[in-house]
Amino acid sequence: MKKISRESLAAIGIGFAMLIANSWHVITEAANNKPGELFTGIAHYFADYFLYVSHIFQGANGAWFFTNHMYTNEPLPPTWIYWFYTILGKISSAGIDPFIVYNGSLFFLTALLLAFWWRLIPTIIPGQLHIRLITFIFIITASNFPGLGEFWFSPTPALNRLGGVPHQVLQTLLVIAVLWIFSTLITSFRKKPILPLAIRLIALAIYSFLASIATPPQMLLVNSTALLYLLTHIRKEKLAQYGVIGFALALPSLIGALLTNAEFARQPILVSAKLWEDGQLVSVSIWQFILAVGPIVLFIPFGIRLFFHKITPLGGLLGIFGLLSLVVFFSPIPKLLGTTPVRWLSPASIAILPIVASIGYSYITRTLQTHVPQPLSKLPISMLLLVLYLSFTLPAIFTQVEARTRPLQTDTAIRQLNHVPYSMMETFMFLQHTRNDKNHLVITDPTLPYDVIIPILTGLRSFTGHPVHTLYTQTKQDLRNKFFYGNMNETQALQFMKDHSISHVLVSSKSSAAISHYSFLSLAFHGEIADVYAIKK
Repeated sequence: MKKISRESLAAIGIGFAMLIANSWHVITEAANNKPGELFTGIAHYFADYFLYVSHIFQGANGAWFFTNHMYTNEPLPPTWIYWFYTILGKISSAGIDPFIVYNGSLFFLTALLLAFWWRLIPTIIPGQLHIRLITFIFIITASNFPGLGEFWFSPTPALNRLGGVPHQVLQTLLVIAVLWIFSTLITSFRKKPILPLAIRLIALAIYSFLASIATPPQMLLVNSTALLYLLTHIRKEKLAQYGVIGFALALPSLIGALLTNAEFARQPILVSAKLWEDGQLVSVSIWQFILAVGPIVLFIPFGIRLFFHKITPLGGLLGIFGLLSLVVFFSPIPKLLGTTPVRWLSPASIAILPIVASIGYSYITRTLQTHVPQPLSKLPISMLLLVLYLSFTLPAIFTQVEARTRPLQTDTAIRQLNHVPYSMMETFMFLQHTRNDKNHLVITDPTLPYDVIIPILTGLRSFTGHPVHTLYTQTKQDLRNKFFYGNMNETQALQFMKDHSISHVLVSSKSSAAISHYSFLSLAFHGEIADVYAIKK
């Protein structure tokens, strides 16, 4: 049995610490969950979290790829965009809580990503194994200077790169896998037997397709990267093999991108979500970006020349990919293509910066060690630089952890959603048992935060619940307020219920009298926290 090196043990320890940091807000809230409460394990922005878990729930209840939109009342066609979560739902169908499936998959995929990086570092910078651990540390911890350089959807903070959402970690894994397989094919196409090469080509095609339906902009960059690399390394005798490899990469990518764009075009909710995202302000100057990259920018200038001195195919691909990503991010191209600039940055493309920084770090430590005065020659320069780096980086990571933890502890509505009392669960169980038409839905009292969790705990659709995946959100919020605050007469209220296929009304038990004047409603269930009303037959 091969003995694990000290370096590998250190990487495992550091990697595990980052995994814990990435899920610390979930772990601590789970520990604080009281008896008599259902812990839902909110991992990030609560509305998006429950949206994704609702697709896991649908997967657990039979769906494979196509799932319904559960936060709006319009009769919309099912969508396959959330295929990854419906597949995760098959784990939940075995009796595992969907909230545990979500957070467990996030932990597992993040661990897989860290292991993948550790495996690939010697391939990216061979001959420099002495800095493998430093490279790994930089890749997984590098963050902005504390309090400086943050911008919306930025992959520069460490925990954003690790990923707080399973499908985002999957995207990173797929993109890196595509670049890695492509690099192995262009260097060993004729050196391997036919069968292994065929398997790699098939794997490249599959991963390219999956990556493309997961993140089309990034795969456009990957294909451009591959083309630029081949053009700069072109050899006439290898044109045929380049053609085969390029075909295995480009065709599945094109098919995946076309399918994804077509699906977005036919789904009003996805169109609305895209318009919302494109409307988010992302104006980042070069100086702001440098601050966002953080302390490693001090090492990067010293590593660029050495990185390109003995460049490997995978290193070259990552270099081109990272450079293209930054060029497009700062260019007018995203606006011309109707996308937000942040879609052109990713944890995979940003990774080239800590990789180059680690080489610069090695160069600086060697140079300083050589030129320090004799009395100081025994100082551990490398360790001192690492401590200096960590003195800036660890506070930034703690800030990221605190930013995730704070809303879960201070926002009353989010706390109610994260720790659902069993007395409220009785109300949800009643709604679940009355489910008889998937087209009917529940409208929730504005004083209760539970509209976002109804699809998961009842299987019914919710009239509201997600600011983007509820069509005409503000209009529906206004209608809901009018209904619950008595600003509709009997006829208007009944027509409102019929127009929107509302089958049940969930109202706070304390304010149940607010809708008692609607004679067409009858009390179906009385709970400690909430009552359920149904339309009289």
